[in-house]
Amino acid sequence: MPFRYPITIIVGVVEATIHGKKKLVIGKDGDQPQGRTLKDDLKFFKDTTVGNVVVVGRKTEDAIEKALGHSLCDRDTFILTRDKSYVPKERCKVLCSTHAVSIVNEISKTRDVYVIGGGQIYELFFPHVNRLLITHIDMNISDGDTFFPDIDPHDWRVKKLHCHEANGRNKYQFWIGEYTRKPRF
Repeated sequence: MPFRYPITIIVGVVEATIHGKKKLVIGKDGDQPQGRTLKDDLKFFKDTTVGNVVVVGRKTEDAIEKALGHSLCDRDTFILTRDKSYVPKERCKVLCSTHAVSIVNEISKTRDVYVIGGGQIYELFFPHVNRLLITHIDMNISDGDTFFPDIDPHDWRVKKLHCHEANGRNKYQFWIGEYTRKPRF
């Protein structure tokens, strides 16, 4: 059941057919399929999440630190992990995965919360969120190892927010959609 308060998943996906099934690929070998090649999407992500709470899995946090040399700045970051001995390198807060959903629900009563990955974290929060911000990337790939949950069109309304052509700032064409969960009766 979705939370009463708004929690948003923000993610970039590439639609691919893998073993005959359509999948929303979000990762391959610990990175996003598109890498850091969509400058306008990175700007949208930053503009949307700065000053807010982000919830991230430990592996995704490690990938962010590797790519940037540090954690995301100007956000309150909560890292989810099953490793009780994990100590973050930056001023992030650590949540044990078993209590994460209820704690994040409490935080969302007073703050905007964005769930930013990875795959296991999206799976954990997907049944509970009311909004998705999804970047649909137009690129050809034939495989991936991390996937976003299927989006049932009967459960979600979608509105295109931005469309971007491939150009000097963006290696691939993409569009950003805002999905809002339809009321359940």
